[in-house]
Amino acid sequence: MTNASLKLEVLEEAIYSKVLEVIRLLRESKRRIVLAESCTGGLAAAWFTSVPGASDVFCGSMVVYRNDSKSHWLGLDPRMLSDEKIGPVSPQASEQLAREVLSRTPEAHLAIGITGHLGPNAPSELNRKVFLAGLFRDGNLTSTMGAGPQTTTAHSCRLDLELSGFYSPELRENRRFLQSLAVWESIRLASELLVTSKN
Repeated sequence: MTNASLKLEVLEEAIYSKVLEVIRLLRESKRRIVLAESCTGGLAAAWFTSVPGASDVFCGSMVVYRNDSKSHWLGLDPRMLSDEKIGPVSPQASEQLAREVLSRTPEAHLAIGITGHLGPNAPSELNRKVFLAGLFRDGNLTSTMGAGPQTTTAHSCRLDLELSGFYSPELRENRRFLQSLAVWESIRLASELLVTSKN
């Protein structure tokens, strides 16, 4: 087993444990979650559906990989998506993803929007950048910025997956590993929001 395979295996074990925690928190609070995924391509949803019986709290995921899908399937503003200063990899895009998928899923109480660019041909300022947004049905857009959940009206989490000096070059170029990191952070965000909402 290569070092990259081993690291991915450890990460996937952590993801599965965190998904079990989120499912438990959802059941305890009698809530359901829905996702809108871009760069993770449905991988976050796959982790939820790997747990038998998760359908009582997991509504599903809208995988909107291309801009056209984001606008036609979820109603994201095409002008925002084509705006060079904003675009599909931005806080605004993750926020709209969360809002729109929640509005289209009446039985869901919490939505997570995931967008990013995992390379290798991304603009330097966006390479290995991921934006997450969490939204409860009460309208509070919530994110984590490294110091616990914060509730705001227009803010999301930016993840830097450049990983310089932390992981090997092999892992920094491993797309599955980068996607899994993004999934880990999105599941962790959901967990933190659910825990905080209980307090």
